Amino acid sequence: MAKTSGSKGFSPGGKASAGNARSAAMVRFIASYKTKHPSFYFDLNGNLLGTVTIRVAVTVDKKGDTFSGSSSIDVFDNFGNLIFQGTNTIKGTRITAD
Repeated sequence: MAKTSGSKGFSPGGKASAGNARSAAMVRFIASYKTKHPSFYFDLNGNLLGTVTIRVAVTVDKKGDTFSGSSSIDVFDNFGNLIFQGTNTIKGTRITAD
């Protein structure tokens, strides 16, 4: 999200154009994101087996060209007992369409 004052424009790459220097200086780039994805899991007959929570934390570089972070998954049975837990690292690079 970008916040500016005066006449302005904002592009997804994190660059701002503005009618005056004051506006361009006020642009803020949000570089870290956290998400939480709660869900359910079932057996082949459709019976609820428990819940799954996936968490992701990502940081984007200031140019918006790369990101890195971590993810985790927690799997619980119907009684709330933790039955599986895992972590992962995430890395990505912007691609361009030809």
